[in-house]
Amino acid sequence: MIKYITKLYRLYSFYISPAKLIIRSEVIRFFNMKPACTTVIEIGGGNAMMRSILKKSCRASEYISSDIAPTDNTDVICDAQDMIFSDNEADVIAAFK
Repeated sequence: MIKYITKLYRLYSFYISPAKLIIRSEVIRFFNMKPACTTVIEIGGGNAMMRSILKKSCRASEYISSDIAPTDNTDVICDAQDMIFSDNEADVIAAFK
């Protein structure tokens, strides 16, 4: 039951929160003005809630969610201050609060 409530809260706070609505619309607006990219890395991606928005707005073929704490949707576990990615591995690196 608690797992369900936690998931419901995360979905609510992501889709209904005015701050999140603004962030999502600004990300879409910003990247729609840029050329398509190949790879997007989200630092602190957690549950990868921005995955679909970043992939769609960046027109990226690959999205990588990195976080220090693993979840079911974390692709790479690493500290943001000690990234394991090489130079020029990604076209876009994003971090949201």
